[in-house]
Amino acid sequence: MAVESTDQPADTLVSDDTVLIELTGASQRWLALCRAAVVAGPDDARRLLEHRRETGVLARQSLARWKNLAADDLLEEEAEDPDAQDRRITADLSAARAMAVLAQALTGSVEAHDACASFLDHAERAGLTSVGTQLLPAGIPITTANAPLGEIVRHLLGQGGRAARGYAILAALELSGHTLPVVRSTRISVLFASFGGGGEVGVLRLDQVRGGPSGLHPDPARMGFLQADRAFTDSLDMAWRISRSAGTDACVRWSISTHGSAPANDINGASMGAAFAVALDDLAPRHALLRTLRPRRLDPECAVTAGLSGAELTAVGGYAGKLTAAQRSSLRVVVAAEAFREAAVEAPQNYADRISAARTVTEAIAMTRTRANLALWIVSVAAGLALLLAVVSVTHVVRLRIENAAARAESNSRLFAGVARGGGALNPALSQQIALAAYRTAPTEEARSALLENTATNAPIRISPGVVLGQGVVFDPDAPRIATTARGDAIAIGEGDGSVELVRVTESGVDRWPRFATGSGHIRGLAMSADHAWLVIAGDLRSALWNIADPGAPRLVTEFPLGGRLPSSVALSPDLGFIAIGTHSATIATWRLGDDPAHPVALPTMSGSGQRAEVALSDRTLVAAVPSLFGGIWTTTLRAWNVETLDREQAPAFDRRLERPGGAEARSVEFNGDGTVLAVGLNPGEVARWRVGAGAFDPLPAVPRGANEYLDVSLTEDGRSAVIVGGDTRARVRDLDTGEELVTFPIDMVARARFLRGGRSLVTTSFDHSVHVFELPGPVVSTSALTLFRFPLDQPALPQELFPHLRSLTRTPYATDRALLDGDPAGLIDVVAIAPGAARAVTRTETTIQVWDIADPVTPRRVGAPLSAAGVDIRAITFAPDGALAIGRSMTQTVDIFDVTGEPQLRSSIRFGRGYPTSLAFSPDGGLLAVGSHRTGNVSVFSTTSTARPVAELSDLRTPGQTIALALSSRNTLAVGTLTGAFVYQLGAPGTAPRALAAPSGANGSAGSVAFDPAGTLLAIDDIVSGTILLWDFSDPERPTSYATIARGQRHRQPTMLAFATDGAVLTESAVDGTLRRWRTDAAAEADRICASGTTRITREEWADALPGHTYVNTCPAR
Repeated sequence: MAVESTDQPADTLVSDDTVLIELTGASQRWLALCRAAVVAGPDDARRLLEHRRETGVLARQSLARWKNLAADDLLEEEAEDPDAQDRRITADLSAARAMAVLAQALTGSVEAHDACASFLDHAERAGLTSVGTQLLPAGIPITTANAPLGEIVRHLLGQGGRAARGYAILAALELSGHTLPVVRSTRISVLFASFGGGGEVGVLRLDQVRGGPSGLHPDPARMGFLQADRAFTDSLDMAWRISRSAGTDACVRWSISTHGSAPANDINGASMGAAFAVALDDLAPRHALLRTLRPRRLDPECAVTAGLSGAELTAVGGYAGKLTAAQRSSLRVVVAAEAFREAAVEAPQNYADRISAARTVTEAIAMTRTRANLALWIVSVAAGLALLLAVVSVTHVVRLRIENAAARAESNSRLFAGVARGGGALNPALSQQIALAAYRTAPTEEARSALLENTATNAPIRISPGVVLGQGVVFDPDAPRIATTARGDAIAIGEGDGSVELVRVTESGVDRWPRFATGSGHIRGLAMSADHAWLVIAGDLRSALWNIADPGAPRLVTEFPLGGRLPSSVALSPDLGFIAIGTHSATIATWRLGDDPAHPVALPTMSGSGQRAEVALSDRTLVAAVPSLFGGIWTTTLRAWNVETLDREQAPAFDRRLERPGGAEARSVEFNGDGTVLAVGLNPGEVARWRVGAGAFDPLPAVPRGANEYLDVSLTEDGRSAVIVGGDTRARVRDLDTGEELVTFPIDMVARARFLRGGRSLVTTSFDHSVHVFELPGPVVSTSALTLFRFPLDQPALPQELFPHLRSLTRTPYATDRALLDGDPAGLIDVVAIAPGAARAVTRTETTIQVWDIADPVTPRRVGAPLSAAGVDIRAITFAPDGALAIGRSMTQTVDIFDVTGEPQLRSSIRFGRGYPTSLAFSPDGGLLAVGSHRTGNVSVFSTTSTARPVAELSDLRTPGQTIALALSSRNTLAVGTLTGAFVYQLGAPGTAPRALAAPSGANGSAGSVAFDPAGTLLAIDDIVSGTILLWDFSDPERPTSYATIARGQRHRQPTMLAFATDGAVLTESAVDGTLRRWRTDAAAEADRICASGTTRITREEWADALPGHTYVNTCPAR
């Protein structure tokens, strides 16, 4: 949010939720504040506990709950509200106060024993306890120092009865800046069960450090806001006691991270006990050489979920959610032997073989160390190689090394793919980069799946990934300014340092030019001419016109003096006739450019009363919106002038004061492309609109008001829709007439957004200074609930090119439709089938079948009278490749073929005679027609040139659930999908039985819909049970493989219909919940497309945050 709006401090413009995440999440902002206060001295340390934004957020927003506090055991600290001292403070606020008090003691501003008592009280209530002897080696400097740190450490060492004293010593060292050297580290995956039966993958990290208290301790740099229950802390004690480190003076810190490297601040139960035991064993060797010589290492693709009873593993709960999360991240899982049967029953389909059972910790250690370390072993025992080479050929050794390297690459590839697919806090652009890294590392099935899965998330092109300075993203309350034009393809991006970057968006990606300095100071506004030749830059130091006809060599043309006023906004008329600049003094300065932009003519300056002036220009009209704050309520004065007569007439042609009960602060004002619609974005949550004619401003219905603030509003060219950036920092495209949300963008922290390329692209800038370009309307299109679209094989027009126009053909749901569940009878679902060439469509409702001319999809036209839909199933209506319409009729057990080039005329009928024909599918050349019945389980394949007898038949297939789907390929193969699975048959000579082909090993599930690509080598299957799209590769029909498994990212309703497009490069899916989705299907082509798009690669800082400990992968090495 720009700092031009109010006099509020910048940090108040960031949402409470964002502040809470910064304080308690990966960045650990509160810990950083406490560390900085210790460095600054006593005064800063005392101010930590004064009334401030951070403590207020922790008191109001925190959802953390005490786990080890009895109902009548109130904390001694008072609530932040002095009038509510009897209320218990939040757990997170208590953690913040405990750290702050310890920081104060380190500066000498409070007594050490009081601070230690307060800190230990909180830590033990929160479950932040240490296990082991918790003693420091004799003679280390911190135990003898006289500074506050030495006094605190000595006091804590004397607290023999306090379970958190070791953790407190580490916290004091952390706050005082004493970094303990890490001797060795290890990591292991752990599993969480979440509320509602879900699950999540985390990473347990152990660091053995030198010079710390003996025992096992939470890492204060990561886990300061933890709330853990007694079962969890008891399991740590058990794991430590059976470890080899327990009898030594080893100091081990532990931390647990979830998605996005955020610490796991809420842990319940004993299910991580075995994982701790396994990880502690990995730390056990005292010498680095012994660790290097281990022939096997911990497998990063293995998780352990089991409790401990001595050295034996015990059962835990939540297997369904945990194992589903493990499957998403491509992990193996070790469970207690006594719980193996329960885990296998609750496991996702085709996942039981990834579960191992262990009775003891020793067995669990063996099962988790399945990744061979042959290369390190060979290097470590180089002296023995001389003897080996005498009996083993060099070729064999090289082969082992190659195989080991390949196995390691595949293991990393699966790990990276799991992170990309289960990224949680990762935005799609970053997930895309990690998926690409997985594919570059090794093209495993998991890597292909992650890469293709991402194509349906509307992952944007990253112009800038954000400002990263080693410790995370830098948040700036004034995000970069942007300028575009409605039909143009150019973007100007202005930064606070006065620099500007020019970008051009093309069909294949983006072209970029070097950023150039403008000397304007902090840029407050940008405006670009329609021909991309001119750019107005309004900054704190200078406002000027630049010639950017050659983007590689921008040239300063002239300056616009503002008399010392700071600009707040800028506008350029589409015809390049006028420039207007609004200021923070609520003045509006205007210049006439005319035929000579280098010599602008100043027009009279208008003044208003308010905080600032937001300006907009059409070819004829200048508009200014001036917000003012009176009595704590915002109002806005909206004025318009005829810019052609402004030099002689300064009286506004339109003058309106906007007042609302909840306030009306103008945040943006903008004309649509032709200047006929004016929109003003008001806080809180309204878009006010006017139809602009010859001297007239006629009000249009406003977008319904809401509690959400609006940071920015920008119109589409026709003025009917707008992109709205809300106070939740998310951008959404909304229909301004209906208020319907059309597109939501999967990037947060957005501050500004603008359309370009005729509404086919959208650019956003964010508070972290990231800049993204999105494709519109994106890979997911909204249609209408209870309507299925059946697209022809390899359709020429993708769904997003036909919508929103074809929404007029969809069902208007009844009030009772929303209560219907999956498995609705076919008669309650409408179908819209599209003909090849997209010139015809047919709609099938419960009662009628209507043919439509959709050559102009904006205005579909009925063709002929409607036909009866009696007895026509949803899959029993489709178009042949030549445009003929086929309809399967249950009453007569026939398939009727119609010519629909004009009014529908019956061309022929095919007698099925083996039950109701409920599913139809043509081969790509139209020579074959497959007819199936879910009532009888029979399928017949007919030649369309000779329909007297079928050329192939299948009988008595199992079709539970009253569903069957068919697909014919160009390679003479037939796919049948039922709830028992997907089955593929090779068709032979007419009259011979089809030959069943094998399915990829372990890949079969319940098939709701099936489709072949045009080449007949790729089969898409909607797996109903797993909620995924399976892609099977039949390039070799005798040995098919699983190419990819694509998760939709969200559950949606059955049934669905699948079809390939653009030579098989795209898979489209229509679902009865009213969504159309598309995925790209060639992973190699997708990897090349991403790199050719010009998107910014993942940075090393982002990599270290998402995949700590793994070698950086250059995702686009040729660039």
